[in-house]
Amino acid sequence: MKKTFVNYRKKIYASINGTKGNLVKLSKSSLLSKSEKEKLDKVIEALENLRVEYNNNRGIIKRYNFDCWGRDGLLKTEIILALSEEDAIAIFESKYPDKNFDKPYT
Repeated sequence: MKKTFVNYRKKIYASINGTKGNLVKLSKSSLLSKSEKEKLDKVIEALENLRVEYNNNRGIIKRYNFDCWGRDGLLKTEIILALSEEDAIAIFESKYPDKNFDKPYT
């Protein structure tokens, strides 16, 4: 896979989401004391703020329409919300690996 800036951003964003998800699970478990849970909740809140800030710094989310078809040959339009055409294509390819598509339009 070609390593691009978008790929690195996706890995960072996924890492933030994964870390937050694991900490939320830990917070809901009975393994921690009340004070530890309070501290962990602050960390989770900070991660959520980081995730939102990281996502918002990338630009405005646009709606991209993909005219696509699968093996059955039926044409369908799929909608992907993304910040750039490159992001939209990457999301589409990962979500629908078995479909072919024309260049997306907004």
